[in-house]
Amino acid sequence: AVGAPLATPGVAAGRTWPAIPEWWSQTASWLGAQPGGGRALVVPGSGFGQYLWGRTIDEPLQPLATTPWAIDNGLPLGSVGSARVLDAVSAALRQGRAVPGLADTLARSGIAYVVVRNDLDTGRTSAPARSVVASTLQQSSGLELATAFGDPLPAEPTLTTIDFDRDGPRPMIEVYRVAGSVVTVDATEVASVGVLTG
Repeated sequence: AVGAPLATPGVAAGRTWPAIPEWWSQTASWLGAQPGGGRALVVPGSGFGQYLWGRTIDEPLQPLATTPWAIDNGLPLGSVGSARVLDAVSAALRQGRAVPGLADTLARSGIAYVVVRNDLDTGRTSAPARSVVASTLQQSSGLELATAFGDPLPAEPTLTTIDFDRDGPRPMIEVYRVAGSVVTVDATEVASVGVLTG
């Protein structure tokens, strides 16, 4: 009797998947080929890997990536500071407009690339619409579209997953480069430093 629900048709619908799509392998290969091996931030954040093509629970980059990456999945596994930065970035991506200082925050956090997973099932997750994320990244200075993978997403038929993207369909994955660099170390001449005695 306990196992009966598992035999019911439709219980596992939308959860199984035959293989990780090629666009994720292409993304991992592209990131691995970039000089410096910069860290990538996967956005938008979501508790689980719940995609239009299947529910992976874990992220597709986990078995594929050879370079470091991060994601806001609601689990504060790192430091309190890292969790707050990821939460702030996730909140910024929900704005749908330019966010001053977003690129500087990412650069200071060691993020060199932003991987936008447009294939995330926004109807089943709390993730913002694709058009909102794209609008934020496109309008925020210091971020530039580097590459994209996968065919454009088809129009979504249901109201729960509708995306009001005025620019048309988006590819499955878009990768933005965090342009410029943030000075992390600065040198000062000793002669220019005042000395106080008290």
